[in-house]
Amino acid sequence: NDSILLHVKIGQWNLLWYAGILGVVYSVGKGMLPNIDIHPPHVHNVYAEIENALGKVSTHTHYFPDIWKGRGWDSQTKKSFTEMFQFKAQLFALELLSVVLAPYILCISLPKCAGKLCHFVHKAKIEMPGAGDVCGHSSFNFDAFEDENWEGTKMGEGSLEDATDGGSDATTAAADSSAQHLPYTRQRNP
Repeated sequence: NDSILLHVKIGQWNLLWYAGILGVVYSVGKGMLPNIDIHPPHVHNVYAEIENALGKVSTHTHYFPDIWKGRGWDSQTKKSFTEMFQFKAQLFALELLSVVLAPYILCISLPKCAGKLCHFVHKAKIEMPGAGDVCGHSSFNFDAFEDENWEGTKMGEGSLEDATDGGSDATTAAADSSAQHLPYTRQRNP
């Protein structure tokens, strides 16, 4: 008889209320039991699982330094890995901080250096056919837009044969001629 659940009371509540509470407790408890399909009861090789996890991440990031191979358990590997990926709470806090700091930078700090920025844009702007005004540094014209702090070799200095392990003169001449026209033309690979 269904009316027994509604009319019999224990304390202040009827049996239907207790049946509902027990059903919720049972469902929550059953959900907390480990699933044998997901977590089998045998012992895991934690080191191999760490290596597999790093390998899976590297298939997506395309970054797996040699020092990480076979050393997934190492604290140095963990530290260098976690430096690349921030926690979501940390990213959220940085986003909130940027909402507060961006107006400060734009209204207080940026006007002080606006003259220098305008001078740089005016000095570095060039006219590119088909593209309009662009930053001169993006044209790869290293003679006109060189950095005085650059410590490497300039184009045309040194021999290209050193870089190609003794390549032929024809290869060197072709590379020099293509490098000479690099800022202005796009060449397709044969």
